[in-house]
Formats: sequence, C-alpha cells, structure tokens
Amino acid sequence: MPTIEHDKFPQRESKNVLWSVDPDRKLLFIELRGGVSDYDLLKYIPRIWKEHPEVVWFNSVVDVLEDGATGNWTWGALQQIAKEWKEFAQDRNPHRRVAVLTENYWITQIVNRALGFLFIGQQFHCFRDRDAATEWAAAGLAGSAD
Repeated sequence: MPTIEHDKFPQRESKNVLWSVDPDRKLLFIELRGGVSDYDLLKYIPRIWKEHPEVVWFNSVVDVLEDGATGNWTWGALQQIAKEWKEFAQDRNPHRRVAVLTENYWITQIVNRALGFLFIGQQFHCFRDRDAATEWAAAGLAGSAD
C-alpha cells in the first residue's frame, strides 16, 4: 500500500495537512486529517505550489479518509483555492488527474458534481482504496487527456 514518504520531498505541514511527492511518478500526495478548516486549506494548500512550482506537472492523490465528517471546511475555501490554482497553473497541464480517497458520501458528491467546475479540465475520481487511487493517478501522464 503506497504511503506518503515525507523524506522524498521537503514537506511543510500543519497537524491537519501533510504533503509529499513521488518525483519518479510525478505524483503529489496530500493528506487531510481530522478537523481540517478553511484556515488550513487556504494557508497550506497554496503553499505547496508556491514553494514547489514543479507540482503543476504532477497528478495528485488527495487522502481525506482521516478527515471523515470532522472537516470544517467550506465551499468558499474550495473556490478560493481553485482561483489561486488557476492563476498559478495558467492552463499548464490542463488534464491533470486528481484521485480522492474518501468514504464520505458528501465528498464523493462534491467531487463528482462540482470540483470539475472549479478546476476546469482536471479529472477527478473518488476511491476507497489507496492502491487503486495511486494507480489511476499515475496512469494519467501529465498533459494527457486520458
């Protein structure tokens, strides 16, 4: 089972937001843990690409299994992150894949119906299994329209 290997990439973290990359497969792993707030999302998620701009070429696995129903983030925070990502990415790698690990029905509905509108061109898919999520994200080469 793939785990986040924080030694591969200098990480910045809060107690609720961790990230790391697999540079060989060009994968960014973001882990959201119990109680993620708008503050956490708005402070730490944009920091990833500000400090490490090469992640624009990486596909992502976002693990919200540990956040469950305890997350305290809002639609407004997601909209702000989408706006900042769009300004940063400038349509580079428009077919980026984002695998979301969750068992939360509400998050699945957001991913399936809404995130595609916020993050235009990116492909989102929900998974319950880390291996399947990582495999799907890694199979989508950066810049491809799979």
